[in-house]
Amino acid sequence: MDVVGAGTASTSDSTAAVQVRITVPEPGPLAGQAEAAVKVTIKVGASDGKVLTVPMAAIHTSSDGRARVEVARGSTVTDVHVTVGLASAGVVEVKPDGGALKAGERVVVGG
Repeated sequence: MDVVGAGTASTSDSTAAVQVRITVPEPGPLAGQAEAAVKVTIKVGASDGKVLTVPMAAIHTSSDGRARVEVARGSTVTDVHVTVGLASAGVVEVKPDGGALKAGERVVVGG
């Protein structure tokens, strides 16, 4: 089991080399620079402020294709359907679909 966190999801710690082809229109300020080496940073997403996060291993997919987490409340385990958001560093942003899910609750990992 793990605890639902309240934090800021970010993808800023993930990097990957990707080969891209860029076309430079002629004429323009970059004309003649077609073979130049460049470094490009592409922002792929960010969350607005605090979000609920769970470990990626806590996300299960129901037979209907919906994402859910199992929340341990006392001696019972309850399914809470969620909408999955950004993921980074082993955690994923979740928004509960109807069912209540709060920071500090314990979710079942794996299983």
